[in-house]
Amino acid sequence: MAFYLKKYRRLRSAFTLIDQVFAVAIVSGFFAALYALNGQCLYLLSAGREMTSAQQALQDRMEQIRNLQWANVNDPNYVANNLMNTPSPSVAALGSATETLVVNSYPIAVNPPMQITRSASGTVTITSTNSAIVNGDLVRIDVTLNWLASPGPRARSASSTTVWGENTR
Repeated sequence: MAFYLKKYRRLRSAFTLIDQVFAVAIVSGFFAALYALNGQCLYLLSAGREMTSAQQALQDRMEQIRNLQWANVNDPNYVANNLMNTPSPSVAALGSATETLVVNSYPIAVNPPMQITRSASGTVTITSTNSAIVNGDLVRIDVTLNWLASPGPRARSASSTTVWGENTR
């Protein structure tokens, strides 16, 4: 009889098929959640890298603008041919980025402002000009960068603004 009780206890202490199916389901659910979390972390890292590249490109463009003379800032042809004709090295990390530079008088804006756009293909277009901008002492300069973020075509943008004066140098 003692032999029979030992064998019975040993059989009852094992896992059944139902127990194993539930264990596999729980482990599978855990790994699926871990995989989804990993994908989300990679998405956040990619978005952070793109935003850092965009901010660096905007900072580079603002430094180029600050190195210009007052007469050159208000000349759309000079800005289009000498400033906007080359992209910032940081723009390459964004893929297809479009850059827009808007110069307007400050504090009272004129309509239309001077606007120059550099497309993703490198084409520079003077969208609008206004000779009245040069009559003031201050201008507001807005630089905007638009790109399609990866993964997937999500539209993203970053911008930077500065006020610049004729006698600020």
